[in-house]
Amino acid sequence: MKTQTTEHVDAARISWPAPVPISAERVITGEPVASTLVLEETPTHQLGLWQVSPGEFVTDHAGYVEYIQSRGCAPPGASSSRAA
Repeated sequence: MKTQTTEHVDAARISWPAPVPISAERVITGEPVASTLVLEETPTHQLGLWQVSPGEFVTDHAGYVEYIQSRGCAPPGASSSRAA
């Protein structure tokens, strides 16, 4: 994952790392890919931005808490993830 060290991130000017395919065993529909930009990382937390292409897949949130703010949401059914 690429780490961004600036204190302010202008969403319109983000240089996203190359997208990575979601593991095939997690994919329900589509061929989703994701890109993660880490803004801050310590032994106890990670702060960053994440974007994903349309598709549906399962995910496991065991061991961490995730806060999400959606921007530019896709139409219903176009993209989603399900907790395992």
